[in-house]
Amino acid sequence: MANPDSSAFWDERYASGETPWDYGGVPPELRDYIAKQAPFRSVLVPGCGRGHEVEAFAKKGCTVTALDISGVAIRSLRRRLRPFPQAKALEGDFFTRELPEGSFDAVYERTFLCALPPEQRKAYVRRMQVLLKPGGWLFGYFYYGTNGAPPPYPLAKGEERSLFMAEFDLIQSVTAEKPLAIFEGGEHWQIWRKRAKGLIGAGSQNVFR
Repeated sequence: MANPDSSAFWDERYASGETPWDYGGVPPELRDYIAKQAPFRSVLVPGCGRGHEVEAFAKKGCTVTALDISGVAIRSLRRRLRPFPQAKALEGDFFTRELPEGSFDAVYERTFLCALPPEQRKAYVRRMQVLLKPGGWLFGYFYYGTNGAPPPYPLAKGEERSLFMAEFDLIQSVTAEKPLAIFEGGEHWQIWRKRAKGLIGAGSQNVFR
């Protein structure tokens, strides 16, 4: 089997259907959040996989960019996005693929951060900070737990403080209503907001519910 850091590893999994991280639809917290929000002008979905959520953003009227290292996943998603000209699916590495800096109103996260080795977490946060507009939103599902046989690589409770809170405020954190089976009890729906310049700590929380 290919190395988990390679595109070949993820291509093999998508081609075989061995994808326990694939929810198969739009999870309830995201569904409700999208329904209540005005469409984001620009949304990025890194590690999009089969892209069920990408379609949900597109149907809402968002301009959405989906990115995945797996060409198998991206080719499948492109076919399903044909009815949505404002949505695009890109193949590439989140850290090296050229994307316009400071251009995204929102980034949606699920099963992407936990697929990265822990030594890449600080680079993940820096990349988010660069890509989001001031006041932009990072929201989705973050996996907490103890290390097993990775991937996935869970966060330790409290680790989010050292990772995010220099540049982001935590607006909400609740236990996922219907987590992925492989993440049972460990997935949290979280909403983070990148600080606008001069706003320090506004609205920040550190409460798990």
